[in-house]
Amino acid sequence: MIDKYELKELRSELCYLCGQKTNYGYIFCEHCKPKFGDSVYLSELNGTVFVGSIPIVKVLTSLIRRRKVIKWWMGTDALTLHRKPPGFSWLKIHLHQIKMRLLEPAISHHWIVSEVLIKDLEGSGFVRLNKLTKVVKPAKFQKVVTKVDHPGFNVLYYHPSNSQFKRWVYGADTFEQIRNRIQGVNYIIVDGSQDMGEIYPIVDFYLRPSRHDGNPEMIRECQRNNIPYYWSGDTGEIEIEKIIQLIEKCKQEKLK
Repeated sequence: MIDKYELKELRSELCYLCGQKTNYGYIFCEHCKPKFGDSVYLSELNGTVFVGSIPIVKVLTSLIRRRKVIKWWMGTDALTLHRKPPGFSWLKIHLHQIKMRLLEPAISHHWIVSEVLIKDLEGSGFVRLNKLTKVVKPAKFQKVVTKVDHPGFNVLYYHPSNSQFKRWVYGADTFEQIRNRIQGVNYIIVDGSQDMGEIYPIVDFYLRPSRHDGNPEMIRECQRNNIPYYWSGDTGEIEIEKIIQLIEKCKQEKLK
């Protein structure tokens, strides 16, 4: 499967859009990084990068202009090539699969944020894995914070919305079980709109029991700030007893 292909990794010391120095080899700086749904022309590659969504009309326009078509897979778009997650209709899934099958011959490169997406692309049966390149998306918060003394033990949990799909992806049911079983813990719930520079200084543990993740920005932010965390990682298997043990251990070490 994956071993048949040598996964290339695209890195740069300068932002492909503004030319400013980047951190950690990112090809975009934190100010220029594209969002899901964006299409960005990169003169250095003579290609249009489609982030997440890839409209057929814009692909045809790129081809007419003799530009390469680059699809940057973010996570859910790869998952729905071979699975139906909660909250998605079969019609939506099939239309997405048909569109991507039609566009595959026009796509010169597939960018992925993590190796975990390879199995999703392979599961489609038509994406050519020898076109793959790994590109790490810059984290939103790239600073190292100064920890602040605070009472109690604070667990951070990311929960962007209450849609059926988001609750499934980010393991809201697991979070609710953990919250009911562990005593003496303060929970900080964020949805992505908060200033993490004010939150990370008081975080003692980050909980991310996700069922499908690429390369979570908040995991990299926690690693940079030495914040212990649980992430279900490549498998998406959530181990509730392990989570409880980790949190209890970190809590005892912090409060002793």
